[in-house]
Amino acid sequence: MAKLSLHPDEVDDELAKLTAAVETGIGLVEEIHFCAVVDSLGSLRVDRSREVLRRIVEQFPSRTIQAASVRALGLIGAPADVPFVCEYVFDCDIDMRREAIIALGKMGDESAIPTLKKVLQREHEAPLNKRLAEKAIDMIR
Repeated sequence: MAKLSLHPDEVDDELAKLTAAVETGIGLVEEIHFCAVVDSLGSLRVDRSREVLRRIVEQFPSRTIQAASVRALGLIGAPADVPFVCEYVFDCDIDMRREAIIALGKMGDESAIPTLKKVLQREHEAPLNKRLAEKAIDMIR
C-alpha cells in the first residue's frame, strides 16, 4: 500500500475528492491514492472525516477502500461509530470482518464486547479472527 504524508491543510481537499469519488467511482491509480488518503485520515485521527468514511464503507465498490475506511474509523476511535463498525464484524468478506474486529479493539468501547464475544462463538469463523476478537476484548477491558 502506498504511504501518503497528508498535511493537515490538505485534509479538506482530500475529503472533497473522496466524497466525489463515492458518487462517481474511480480507477485503479485513484484507488491506490485514496487508500493512502483514508489511511492518513485514520492516522491523523481526523474526526470530521468520519461521515465520508462511513459512506465509503456503505457505498463504495472497492472492498479494499471499504476495509481501509473501517480501519480508519477504528483509529479515530469515536464511540458513536462502534455500532456501525460492529455491523461489519459479520460481513461476508473475511478481510472486512478482520478489520472490523481490530477496529473495535482500538476503539476501546465496552459496548463492542458482546459483538466480539459472538465472534468467539461462531462455529465457522476463521481462527485468526477469533484470536483477534480475544485480543480486542483484552484491549477494551
